Amino acid sequence: MTFAYPNHLVLALDDECRQLVNLNRNLQAKVDEFRQMVSAQGERIVELEYLLDLHNPFSSKLNF
Repeated sequence: MTFAYPNHLVLALDDECRQLVNLNRNLQAKVDEFRQMVSAQGERIVELEYLLDLHNPFSSKLNF
């Protein structure tokens, strides 16, 4: 069984599909950028925690 669709419908769907692909690509790039930012912030937090522990004479990892 074969269906015939109007050209404008097929072209509109093709255009929307291309737009969604481009949008998805852009959003994925943003997600990757945010992941890198979060990772860098996590590394910086660990570094700052270390420096705080190093310079705080009352800091101890042991809980008595």
